[in-house]
Formats: sequence, C-alpha cells, structure tokens
Amino acid sequence: MVKESERRLLAYFFLFFVLLGVGLALGRGSADALFFKRYGIENLPIVYAVLGGGLAVTSLVYAAYADRIPSERFFLFLFVGLVFLVSIVWFLIRQGQTQSVFPVYFLLFEIGSELLPLHAMLYVSQNLETLQAKRLIPIILAGSQIGRIAGGAILVLVVPLMGVPNVLLLWVAISGLSLWLLWRHHRRSGVSPYYRRIRRSRNLLRQAVEQVHQGLRFSRRSRLIRASFVSLFFMVMSFYILSYGVNLIYTQHFPTEESLGRFFGLLAAATSGLALFVQLFVTGRLLDRFGVKRTNLIYPVTSISVYIVLIVSFTLPAAILASFHKDSLTSAVRAPTRSLFFNVLPDYMQGRARALSLALVMPTALVIAGGMLVWMQKSQEPAIFLVAGLIATVLYLLSNIRMNAAYVQTLMATLRERVFLPNRKTSEAGIGEASGRVVDELIRGVRDHNDSASYA
Repeated sequence: MVKESERRLLAYFFLFFVLLGVGLALGRGSADALFFKRYGIENLPIVYAVLGGGLAVTSLVYAAYADRIPSERFFLFLFVGLVFLVSIVWFLIRQGQTQSVFPVYFLLFEIGSELLPLHAMLYVSQNLETLQAKRLIPIILAGSQIGRIAGGAILVLVVPLMGVPNVLLLWVAISGLSLWLLWRHHRRSGVSPYYRRIRRSRNLLRQAVEQVHQGLRFSRRSRLIRASFVSLFFMVMSFYILSYGVNLIYTQHFPTEESLGRFFGLLAAATSGLALFVQLFVTGRLLDRFGVKRTNLIYPVTSISVYIVLIVSFTLPAAILASFHKDSLTSAVRAPTRSLFFNVLPDYMQGRARALSLALVMPTALVIAGGMLVWMQKSQEPAIFLVAGLIATVLYLLSNIRMNAAYVQTLMATLRERVFLPNRKTSEAGIGEASGRVVDELIRGVRDHNDSASYA
C-alpha cells in the first residue's frame, strides 16, 4: 500500500505521531495521579465545568486561525506554548507553595489532549491527498497508539525512580523533540502542499471573527453538522460521567500517587495495545463490511453495555473493563468513523467545523455533566450518576442514527460542489438511480491509472 516515493513522508508522520502519543500518555498519567491524590477527586466535577469554559475560549481561537495559517506553523505555536506552560507548572510543583497548580495542570492537559490530536488530523489532511490519506492514515494513527504504549511503559519504569512530578520534565523533552522534528521536516520540504491560503485583510481580528461567523452560518445550514453536534453533546456527557466513575474506583483502590501513577502507566499501555490491534485488524474490516453508518453505532451500543456492568458491579474489574472501552474503542473505532463523517464536508469548512464542535458543544456538555455530578455527589450512591450516564448514552445512540441519515445527503451535496455535472437534473437526483450512475462513473475515473482518462 506504500509507494516508493511515499516512504520518507510516511516515516516522518509515523515518528511524529509516535512522539505525540508518548507525550499524551505521560501527560495523562501524571495529571490524573497528581490531581486525584493531591487535590481530591471530589473536586473533579467542578473542574469539568471550568474545563468547559477553557475549551470554549481556546477552541474559538483555534477555529478563527486554523484555516488561516499553514498547519505546521500552528503546530509550532502549540508546542512552544506547551513546553513553556508545563515547565512553569513543574517549577511551581517543586516549590510546593500552592495547591491550585494541580487543577491548573489537569486543565492544561485536558485542553492540550483535545487540541493536539484535532490539529494533527488537519495537519495530515494538508500534506496528503485524499486517496493517499486513505492508504496511509491507518499506519500513521498506529504510530500514535505505539507512542501511547511506550509512554505507559515509561511511566511504569520512571515513577518509582523519579516520582510523578518529574514526569512533567519528560513530557517537556518529548514536546521539544516533536518541535524540532516538525521544524526540520518543513525546513526541507516547505509549506504543506495542500494548504489553501486565505486572503488576509488588514484587520486580523475582524477576519478571525468572520472565519468563526462563516463556520457558524455553515453549521446552521448543514444537517450533518447539526446532527454531529447533538451526537457529540451526549457522547461527552456519557464519556465524562463514565470517566468520573472509573477514576473514583481507582482513587479508592490505590493509596498513593506513585502506585496510582504506575497503574495509569500499565493501563495506558494495555488500552493502547488493544486500540492498536483493533485499529489495524478490525476497524478497516468493520468499515468495509458494515459501512460507515453501521460502524457509527458500535461505540454507543458498547457504551450502554459498559454502563449496565458498572451499575450491577461498581468494582475494580468493572472499572478496568470500562477503561478498555472508553480508551481503546474511542481512538480505534469512534474517532476514525467520526472523521469520515467530517471528510464529506467541503474542504474549506472541515477545520472550522471540528473546532466549533470543541468551542460550542463540548463546553456546554461539560458544564452540564459537572453540575449534575456536583449535585449527585450528595447521595454517595454511584448508581445515581451511572443511570444519568446511561440515559445520556441512549440519547447518544439515537442522535447517531439521525447523524447517519444526514450522511448520504451531505456526501452528494459536497460531491456536486467538487465535480461539475453538466446535466442539472442528474446532479439534483439525490441518491437515486441517476446519481448512483454518476458516482459509479466517478469511481471508475478515480481508479483509472491513465491521468488523461475521462468519463461522460
């Protein structure tokens, strides 16, 4: 599947995603262990609500600039900011003068763990054409899972030797190495080849606001984006309520931050290993056999099953099962499937649509989920918030069914934008016989090795 001319480019992206995965695994384990043991998991619902506001601000800024500058330049800004902020957090932790540094670090990781993978996919799309991406993205994403496995193994080995706080220095070093690799590659190869420069105005702030406004207008018109926003809303509620439940079990079971940090390392390695296996050997077959729409229903159905298990047995084995579900299937099944839904949108709106989902939908869902958990903490009964999460998951399944209904309609609309169809009646035929015939001809043209071939 890899052509001779693509090997160097593939090797670069594979290594880049490996480093990205290592850094995220180190950040995840250290942020969770420090927050749960030094600040208290009972404060997690409040931090969820604060995280919603932080994601709203950072994502709006991202949405305003994501499509305006080459993705590699934006990545440089992200890595420089990450190295600077994590270094300051490490220094404050070593000083030991304030407890507020632990929720700040937790929030920093959560925001970074959303923006970095999101921008990484935009970065890939600006460097690989569509057919090339379909062949190479599974290998590139496998690099991310291998990195998470390596990051989990590093946590297991270094936490007993240097303690959890010093893991932050390792994350800084990995981010610095990623920054150098990115700079070195584009110094040689230049700007991302599929980046489309947007004409700039003198008023940069006005242009940034206009970019966001255009994304909002398009979102209101697009049935697929509206359905995906509703789906994401209930998914976020389901995911974070589930995360609160399993982390509550882990915090009660492991007495120290070192033991919890080592466990998180083992868990990251194991869940990433399963995600890698599913991604390489299962996801492609699921998409090929059942299609995008049916595969889109797998994650909510398994989420319902996991919630039922936790309601019946709120124990460590059930929590580990839930972690394998939310950490492995999210990256191996849900993420690539959702990405395929966004890929049928017009190219000039994909970056903003993804960013607006973070800026508008996730913050709202996090604030509501955090408020519900704060109120439900008074009962001291896990079944109450687990039932609320189960209801959110059922609504997530129903919203995915609506999302599937909008997929084909959006695909045909985008196809009409990208391809000139001289027969207006044919181009408006929707998913009927005439439209199917046109699509078949387009597929033949794409697969034809003769670049000059054309089909009526």
